[in-house]
Amino acid sequence: MGRRQTMTGSTLVARLPVRPAGPAPSDQTLPPSASSLPPRAAREALRAACHSTLARQLVRFAMVGAVMTASYVTLFLLLREPLGAQVANVVALFVTAVGNTAANRRVTFGVHGRARAATQHGQGMLIFGLSWGLTSGSLALVHAFAPGASATVDLAVLVVANLGATLARFVLLRHWVFRAPPAASTERLPR
Repeated sequence: MGRRQTMTGSTLVARLPVRPAGPAPSDQTLPPSASSLPPRAAREALRAACHSTLARQLVRFAMVGAVMTASYVTLFLLLREPLGAQVANVVALFVTAVGNTAANRRVTFGVHGRARAATQHGQGMLIFGLSWGLTSGSLALVHAFAPGASATVDLAVLVVANLGATLARFVLLRHWVFRAPPAASTERLPR
């Protein structure tokens, strides 16, 4: 009789497909070798694979965010005097929102090619609207209570508002804009 081969958890994780984003895959998307494991071992392997994907995405998202935040701050400070705080905010946000969606599409979520690019950039613009609402509302509050606020105060308020918008942006990008398409049905036909 043949020897029975066992598979360790690390071997299973190495064989699992890496999905760019979205909820954990169902048991139907497991490779054949994983689906033959006991349910608990398969769930643990999936959990480990999903957590490592999330960690990588968070690190890459933070790197993209650091570059985009520096770009936003620079644009805001350059445009604040000639255009005013509100207009400088919307222009800087819009410019960096386009770059942010493109960079996160490729770097954070590993999406390449033109498929769904227009839709994803449109969804990114909706997220821009959320960011703009948070930041412009924050600026309006500051200027209502401190009409002569300095650029430093404006910038501090915008940084805090952008932190909240950034958390929302990651969740929306991961679970809405760049979520993985549902797995194809694997129904078996009777023989």
